[in-house]
Amino acid sequence: RFATGFNQPVGIHIDDDGIFILDRGQIYRLHDQNYDGEVDFYENYANDFGGYDRSHTHTFGLHRTADGAFNFTQRESILRTGYDRKTVLQGSGVRNCMGIGGANDYFWVAPQEGTWTPASAIIEVNRGEFYGLPNKDQRSGTIASPLCFIPRGIENSTGGMVQVTSEKWGPFKGDHIGISYGSGIHYLILRDDEGSRPQGAVVPLEGEFISGSMRGAFHPKDGQLYVVGLDGWGDYSIEDGCFHRVRYIDKPVYKPRGFQVHENGIRIDFATKLDSAETTKLTNYFAQSWNYEYAKRYGSPEFSAKNPKSLGHDPVKIRSVKLLRSQESIFVEIPSLEPVMQLHIRMHLKGQDGHNFKTDIFASPMYPSPHFKAEGLAPKQEGKPTAISLRIAKPKNSDQKVNFSGEPTEGAIALTVDAIGGLQYKQTELTAIPGQALAITLRNTDVMPHNLVILNPGKIQEVGEASFKMLNDPKAGEKSYVPDLPSVITHIPVIDPGTGYTLHFRAPKQPGDYPYICTYPGHWQAMRGVLKVR
Repeated sequence: RFATGFNQPVGIHIDDDGIFILDRGQIYRLHDQNYDGEVDFYENYANDFGGYDRSHTHTFGLHRTADGAFNFTQRESILRTGYDRKTVLQGSGVRNCMGIGGANDYFWVAPQEGTWTPASAIIEVNRGEFYGLPNKDQRSGTIASPLCFIPRGIENSTGGMVQVTSEKWGPFKGDHIGISYGSGIHYLILRDDEGSRPQGAVVPLEGEFISGSMRGAFHPKDGQLYVVGLDGWGDYSIEDGCFHRVRYIDKPVYKPRGFQVHENGIRIDFATKLDSAETTKLTNYFAQSWNYEYAKRYGSPEFSAKNPKSLGHDPVKIRSVKLLRSQESIFVEIPSLEPVMQLHIRMHLKGQDGHNFKTDIFASPMYPSPHFKAEGLAPKQEGKPTAISLRIAKPKNSDQKVNFSGEPTEGAIALTVDAIGGLQYKQTELTAIPGQALAITLRNTDVMPHNLVILNPGKIQEVGEASFKMLNDPKAGEKSYVPDLPSVITHIPVIDPGTGYTLHFRAPKQPGDYPYICTYPGHWQAMRGVLKVR
């Protein structure tokens, strides 16, 4: 053991200036003054950003840019501690950013899908921008777009980003690898900085990790990628933890490694030369696009860009594919392409070495460069949008928020259930007699929204799974994630942190154990109690 005594240390950075640790409320620089393998002095490098008293999220980092500044996140805030050790707010509106990364001149964060966060995403931080999630005082602003979105089929919980610093890891030095906590996979992150604002894409890589992967680093000696992970909330792990090596095996890599969005299509750069005959066959390609919606719901359904009121993906017509002079790049001509939040292109190609391969790119073409020019391309279409207009739900107007439901009854028994940290109800057992008038008050003392749904006996699994499937319902938030099932007796709707709500109703006439759960997405597996009617 080299050092101890930190409060939830989740960030580490090592360079010529020393070993830096980020915990819940401080950046430390560690000093082993007598070189005995143990820290003798824990230097307070900076703690002017303070801590906080809730357990749901952590302080995540550290990423150091070339100017010597440390970049990290805390709750909804993105913070920067400069070389002068003073911390300033860089941006806000991010949700539980486990993912941290970037390069010498830019910083990335990756929020978790949820309230006002329509899908997993990678954000390139610009000072003063707001990214969607209001803070505890409900302060917000104009929502700035991320570098890219990552569809739910690829990622449901971002774990981190690492820049390829090795010459021994194939053709990808300088590029970035995304590591998935939720899916236990990894993917290339591509960056197009030629438009009016940087935009990104992800390319899935082969191989899976046996736990939710969180952080990665390239070994300075063997030059290979090492990844660590753990099992926790909302992942698809099969083991409690993992430590993996991902190595390059000295063979050609058949993956995109760069791209650029244009008004009339997308240029895709590969790491190997391509066969010209297979490259130009339109039957070797499939493309589709869709949009998300920022809203006060858990994530977003996938909406048609052409028919905004409809759910689903739009097929995208590819007019031609050109193999460019390098024979390592193609231009996929899409004359009708307009800025969208998600574009998926599936490709079945062949290398000049005769190897057939399949690959995908999931891009967020939101800020196109000017019309790409080449012989045989369609003329420029005038009047198309030149930048994305993010889809944002309009808040519903309400002069007064109702905090009760049901018919109050004189003499009703008052019962209280507190939603507390750690996805728990403080009171997990309530008692009543058959037909008794009750007034159950849910008090939300946690930092997340919660509800309370009373069920018929033995129906937790049925209702819980049905509530999770409501993620694809655009009105799920309005329905408080309560499925329309006979198994549901009554419910308290989703309420915000720091608020309360009272439900007036009569206990069931039939004696029994009636479970109550929280159906806010994913919570039902942990938040449970029982109303005992005797």
